[in-house]
Amino acid sequence: MLLHQFEDIYQHIRENALEGACTVLVLVAADVDGLCACRILTHMLRTDNVAYSLVPVSGYSHASALLRALSESNNDIRSVVLINCGAIVNVTNLLPWDRLNLTCYVIDSHRPIHLANIYERERVFVLHDEEEDMDLTCIPSDGEGLSGGENSDEEGSMDGEGDDKPTIGDATSEDEEERRRRREEVGEFSELESEDELDLEDAKGREVEIWKHKRHNKKRGEGIAKRGRRAEESSEDESDVGGESHGLHGSEEEESNESEDESGQENEEGGILIDESDGTSQSGSERSRQAHKPGKRTGESSLGAREPARLKRRQENRARRERRRRIEQYYMGAFHGAPSALVLHRLSQEVNRDSRDTLWLAIVGLTDLLVHQRIEHVHYRQMVEGLEIEVQASQAQMQTGFEASDGTLVPTSEAGRIVADFDYQFMLYRHWSLYESMYHSPYVASKLLVWWSHGKQRLEELLAKMGFSLAQCRENFKYMDSDLKAQLREELDNYHEEFGLDEVFYLSFHRRTHYGAAVSASDVVYGVAALLEAWQGPAGSDTDPSLVGGASTNVTGVNQEDEAAATGRLFVARFHEAYDALSGRDEAKLTEGIHLAMALQKAIFRVAVSLHDKKAVRNLDHFRWAVIHNNLASAEDYLLTQPMAISRLAHLMIDVSREEKMRQQAASQSGRTLWKPKPLLIFAERRSTYLVVGVSCPDQRGEVVKHRFASLFRLAADGCKARYRHDGFDSAVLELDKNSATRFTESLFLACDAARTPKKRTRRSN
Repeated sequence: MLLHQFEDIYQHIRENALEGACTVLVLVAADVDGLCACRILTHMLRTDNVAYSLVPVSGYSHASALLRALSESNNDIRSVVLINCGAIVNVTNLLPWDRLNLTCYVIDSHRPIHLANIYERERVFVLHDEEEDMDLTCIPSDGEGLSGGENSDEEGSMDGEGDDKPTIGDATSEDEEERRRRREEVGEFSELESEDELDLEDAKGREVEIWKHKRHNKKRGEGIAKRGRRAEESSEDESDVGGESHGLHGSEEEESNESEDESGQENEEGGILIDESDGTSQSGSERSRQAHKPGKRTGESSLGAREPARLKRRQENRARRERRRRIEQYYMGAFHGAPSALVLHRLSQEVNRDSRDTLWLAIVGLTDLLVHQRIEHVHYRQMVEGLEIEVQASQAQMQTGFEASDGTLVPTSEAGRIVADFDYQFMLYRHWSLYESMYHSPYVASKLLVWWSHGKQRLEELLAKMGFSLAQCRENFKYMDSDLKAQLREELDNYHEEFGLDEVFYLSFHRRTHYGAAVSASDVVYGVAALLEAWQGPAGSDTDPSLVGGASTNVTGVNQEDEAAATGRLFVARFHEAYDALSGRDEAKLTEGIHLAMALQKAIFRVAVSLHDKKAVRNLDHFRWAVIHNNLASAEDYLLTQPMAISRLAHLMIDVSREEKMRQQAASQSGRTLWKPKPLLIFAERRSTYLVVGVSCPDQRGEVVKHRFASLFRLAADGCKARYRHDGFDSAVLELDKNSATRFTESLFLACDAARTPKKRTRRSN
């Protein structure tokens, strides 16, 4: 069930916890927004003395196995909370309902929400924010087929365009073809037929019925004439209606035996006729008496009786097609809704458990979606304006100082104070040098094309016009001249339009720490994300997860079960390190993550420049793709095999390519359109697999395009019989066996090509 009123839900969780046992199980995905939401929820549960168990999960198979294991060992679980996972799948198939009396609560920013979760009104509750731009009128009605194309071989274009979803090859079996042919013979029309085909079939059916009844009337007239001649020779009473009726039945039975295969209306054994209009059975004599009632003609009465049923059947087929079209349209592309941290912050406000900490976590969760380009700038500004009002209210309640006995004003600590202000789109500039921050910022790098010689000169020219020396700009921002830091905003305001940096300022937030320093929401996002993905497997190599179609090959000599167990422990350990860094109390851990994020950003730029200079990005009709070869020699190389880092690399390359092509198009005199938005796929090499990450390509920066990588990836992998794993919470991420990479790319191209080709309907010849 879809809910935005949270107070009753939280009260139900608390009531289930009155038994004293640990009744709440929290499963959380390992991303920044999920961690923020998790901290808000656990803060509320601790405040109300509710015992809970917190478990990070890496995918749906991991979550399902964990739930099965817990159902066998712990029967006290009553409430399962899924954070940033569960919305896009049918949760009723995930949880062990037969073993535990559970209620599941889903707080997930992934969209679209599975229809089965919306219409499950007793056991599954999906929480969403009222500010989210979600049109509830577009949700299809309840009924069958709520999964849409989830388990089918349907496909679509990579960028989410187009309504047709054709399949590759003929997926209909011979048995299905035979059943469909038989249904058409008895007048039951397939749901796959168009309305034009239905009208044509109806017209043909009416012509056949008219022909049959004309033939029947002709034969009936001949039979009456024969019986009349026989009656003149016999002594029977010609006015006996019963005898006439009996003789008519005998004549019809003889004629029907000759044309039984043609009409198909009479049973061979007992002379029972099936009326198609209402499905009832009648004997031949009853049918004959009805046909000879005065004022009724057999053909007209039969057609009149069948027409309402035929119209009703057509209306039902149209309704089914319309509902199926709405379901397909509903599942047309994946995207993100409101951040889960913001949803849980609203919940904490309803139950009076909110604080500055929960407000800050909601801000960080929203910033996570902005940094990783999962939310449009328009929606970000709408949500951030509401948070700004809350920040101003919290500042008004915060004391700035107190007056001592001698009248001296003693300032209080500003630790934890949140400030809303316009910030720069310079990555981690408070912890980096200004020059390095601007150079490695995705926004500045894409606008100025800094890895080209003239782009780097443009950056240095900007700093020179602002009056900032390169020596000062290369110093750490903490130790930079205070006067220059004070002038930075004013100087940027004077020159940003000249250099095309129109969006260099954006509304954001920062928070004061115990020592008076400030950390911005984007700083926290980069640092925590780096900590989440920085874990390494044994012997300096990544884990090779089990693949669909068989076990992976162990090439290192390490026992695979031990390696998987060690990797699982490291995954949990890194999750808790990031969880502690997010609290703000472990500044050393957050600083470690920020330094790791800076090293990762340098590695991302190094790979992006290499791919660009070597022209390693291959351009196909429907998408572009590139391969990253890693030797896993350093922590930065290892990070480039993780989904969030690869996604940031892909977004950077898309932004640079867009700016480059737009400049060439503006300088060209031919008027040709050089910029064509195409999704980008990155194949990141692991030990024996590739991690494939797909990123959609919008026309402009700040927009978000729905993607359909989930169905396309599965279709392509199954089509080429590849070994793969695709059960993560991000449907645009696939792990693929190395030996299947070439076949997968070819199959994916064919899938996209078929999706863009209009589907032609063919009608069988009768």
